[in-house]
Amino acid sequence: MALRERLRKLDLRAKISLALIAVLLPVFGLLAFSAHLFIRPSLLREIEQIGISAGKTLATEIVVQKLLTHQDREHLIESRVREFLYLQPNIRRIEVFARDPKSGKNLLVASSIEEDPEDVRFEAPDVTRISTELMEEPGTPERGFEVWVPIMSGAPGIELRRDAKNPADAKNDVRLSEPKPVGAVRVVVSIALVSRLARLSSNVAMVGGSIGLVLLFFLLNGALRATIENDRKLREAEKENLVLTSQLHEVERNLLNLEKFAVLGQLTATFAHEIGTPLNAIGGHLALLKEEAAPKLPQAGDRIGIIEGQVAKIAGIVRGFLQNTSKPVSQKQLVDPHQIVEKTLSIVRPRVESLGVEIERDFDRSLGPIRIVPVDFEQVLLNLVNNSLDSIRMKNAPGGARRLKLTTRGKKVGASEGLELRIRDTGEGIESDDLERVFQPFFTTKGPGEGTGLGLSICRDLLKKYGGSLGIDSKRGDWTEVVIDIPYRNGREGA
Repeated sequence: MALRERLRKLDLRAKISLALIAVLLPVFGLLAFSAHLFIRPSLLREIEQIGISAGKTLATEIVVQKLLTHQDREHLIESRVREFLYLQPNIRRIEVFARDPKSGKNLLVASSIEEDPEDVRFEAPDVTRISTELMEEPGTPERGFEVWVPIMSGAPGIELRRDAKNPADAKNDVRLSEPKPVGAVRVVVSIALVSRLARLSSNVAMVGGSIGLVLLFFLLNGALRATIENDRKLREAEKENLVLTSQLHEVERNLLNLEKFAVLGQLTATFAHEIGTPLNAIGGHLALLKEEAAPKLPQAGDRIGIIEGQVAKIAGIVRGFLQNTSKPVSQKQLVDPHQIVEKTLSIVRPRVESLGVEIERDFDRSLGPIRIVPVDFEQVLLNLVNNSLDSIRMKNAPGGARRLKLTTRGKKVGASEGLELRIRDTGEGIESDDLERVFQPFFTTKGPGEGTGLGLSICRDLLKKYGGSLGIDSKRGDWTEVVIDIPYRNGREGA
């Protein structure tokens, strides 16, 4: 387990190095073992062939030169044996045996062993064919090949047929007899040189293989490191390209939005100038109507007051467009958030009644006033409530409940306390893929001509001025909930 943990902590380069070592070392060992396995048998066959060739050559010379029948055969044969030893250092000994006519045994005629007569064989077995055997040399730890080569009679003999029934046939039918062994040559070839050559070749292979392994390791490691480094740089370049591409798209979107805002600004200025005069006329006639109808119809007076308030609000918005300035923070006032909620609901009451929407209130009345610009807060609430009513209107589920619920609670906003206002409707909801885009300017889920796509963006920007936030969650076909968070500061003052 400890080894696994250590391996996990290694970086990619170290893991690659270990993998190369784990792969190359067994391959190198297999190659070295294979070289040793094939080189040694080849060298052994060469040494064996040296012994056979020397024995056959010496046996042939003895037969051709008739050295076995020469008066000074021991001297001549030993002289030739010494020449073979001189020419072939691998030959450790040569012994020549000749068949004794009296005993019929192969007795020693000549030997290369002079210093230790006790190690000399004075009698040899009958040898009729060439034979080799890998043996231990007496008195030495070295191994060698013992080669026996027969010395055959020089010319074939003539013999009568012994299977003839008629003596006359036996005299007239003769055939050649096979050459017969008249002695033997024993050659002992040492394989010490083979062992040394095998060890030398193994050492050379080991050294060469080690050097090659090290070079191959460094080459592969360097190539892999270069590949990893290039891959890392490529990924970094791709990330930078993605960032630059995203920034470029953002700039393009901003430019497009600026163009839209420029056109919208021109249209707004024109609209503000064109609507100003009718608004003044409406305001004047409302004042006259209030004076005339209020004493007779108190309820109508209340409704006229609401209309006057909305006309004044429109006039204020128009003035704001014309002045092209935002309301300063110094205009904040201490207001009861529930009063603004109720005022907003009274404004949209005609739509609520026509749609048959049930209004549900869940207010925390212990919440005190907050310091905020009333018209800003009212504008945010009016936009959000109208969005909820539009969603309820567009839902085509027959018999479904039409409900709009508003909830207020105290909440921790960062390090300070805050107001949380939730507006939840049972409208058609928003697709999950569109939730991240609803705050983008000019994005709308409504049909053509039903929305500009600026309402939520404006509401969020207004709340940000007071350190607040606007969140939204929805389930398609079921519900949508908008959450307003406004922090308190300095007692119970909004930012």
